[in-house]
Amino acid sequence: MDSDGRMRPYYGPVAERLFGMGPSELEQKLKNLELLFLKQGVTFTVYGDERGTERVFPFDPVPRLIPGAEWDLVEAGLIQRITALNLFLYDIYHEQKILKDGVIPPEVIHGAAHFRPEFVGVNVPRDIYIHICGTDLIRDRDGRYLVLEDNGRCPSGVSYVLENRAAMKRVFPQLFGSTGVRPVDTYPADLLAMLRHIAPRQTARPNCVLLTPGVHNSAYFEHAFLARQMGIEIVEGRDLVAQDGFIYMRTTRGLQQVDVIYRRIDDDFIDPKVFRKDSMLGVPGLVDAVRRGNVALANAIGTGVADDKVTYAYVPEMIRYYLDQDPILHQVPTYLAWREDDKNTSSSTWRSWWSRPPTRAVGTGCSSGRVRARRRSRSSVNGSRKTPATTSPNRWCISPSTRRSWTAPWRGAMWTCVLSSCAGNPSRCLPAG
Repeated sequence: MDSDGRMRPYYGPVAERLFGMGPSELEQKLKNLELLFLKQGVTFTVYGDERGTERVFPFDPVPRLIPGAEWDLVEAGLIQRITALNLFLYDIYHEQKILKDGVIPPEVIHGAAHFRPEFVGVNVPRDIYIHICGTDLIRDRDGRYLVLEDNGRCPSGVSYVLENRAAMKRVFPQLFGSTGVRPVDTYPADLLAMLRHIAPRQTARPNCVLLTPGVHNSAYFEHAFLARQMGIEIVEGRDLVAQDGFIYMRTTRGLQQVDVIYRRIDDDFIDPKVFRKDSMLGVPGLVDAVRRGNVALANAIGTGVADDKVTYAYVPEMIRYYLDQDPILHQVPTYLAWREDDKNTSSSTWRSWWSRPPTRAVGTGCSSGRVRARRRSRSSVNGSRKTPATTSPNRWCISPSTRRSWTAPWRGAMWTCVLSSCAGNPSRCLPAG
């Protein structure tokens, strides 16, 4: 819907087909889809829910449509963004020019939870740090696409995009008949090509593996799905061993050298010799092999500093600094509570703003001024209200509540779109979310 509540013109053919089915037929198709997902294991895990942990992935038959011209703009903006983020990561782990030139205060980077000083001066294959980036987008009431956040560590969700597209084509084939929807089924092949592109060893078929925390991880379905689609081995930490600065995989035919690891384990757990000593998920000696340049990781260690919510506020400056371009895509305005100008702006209108800690994902650990304003604050002093952003300013950033466009859902609503950009040769964006 647009800002006036009217259907956007390009939704007409889809709406006509859906309305032609009737509620009962549409409901039956949805039940068939849920049964199909359950049989195929298309599930995700919700921890701490008394209704159970394993859930069938939610499916909404009302698609979010993006016209070709708009997608071209989104794609160009995302490629520009991941290019700047990779240049930024190379810079801060080497010469740190952006800090020396005063574009970003050094304390912002050096104080970030996911900055890895152990990797300063360490080269990575082809100077690429973020190989797969999941970018959350929203669309405001004016029709602009805004970047909500970047996920540059271990982004997940693409398998559900692929499975949902396959299910839509199977159950609602009429929706794809004449709309010219761009395909997504080449993603596993593109991902594998990118992994081979960063292999340190020059060989026709580099040995790539997917490193998973195991079957109890919430995204294990995706790990298994992608490994199967790419035709590579899925391994746990105990399946790999470090010897003489190289990484090998245990097999029934003996040890086989590993060239590239598509890791789905966070930095803290990837090598107990360097990070968390109690980790049972990682590979002792892996970091040493990475430092020596004998194995490549996708994504590289230390990329979390680029998707920190404070760093996010500086991405437009990064694009101008490294690329000498204006950002193609706008992002949600983000104010840093310790900067005087930002503090004065946010405190004057905090009731309609969101504050959040810099290392949390959108929707977690957030404090909403709009909600808090409805009840008395225990921290009120002389009629003024204190928020986490004012009591602990160095750990909070603030964003205004954005009026978003919306799609009338059949069941629930998903406001963000995950788009994977495979940085390689060349960068590509998955035309779906």
